[in-house]
Amino acid sequence: MDAETKEIYNAIKSGVIHLGISAHSLIFLTRKAPHDRNGPCRIKTRQFKHFDRNKCLSDLNQMPWANADGHSDPNDMWRQ
Repeated sequence: MDAETKEIYNAIKSGVIHLGISAHSLIFLTRKAPHDRNGPCRIKTRQFKHFDRNKCLSDLNQMPWANADGHSDPNDMWRQ
């Protein structure tokens, strides 16, 4: 509800809730928000059809993990 014009835009529900405190009430209004459609959403996926678990574990075991412990920023770790 616009305070100056008293017009209701896209109002779904409105009302007054009496709070139990003397002369105090809560006035509320629920509006329908516009849904912005900017076009299609593209999602990239990867296929793990030919994933070799043993090769992956072998690659992880060959990494110099001792160098990773000295960095607090993961980006610094991967630049080495």
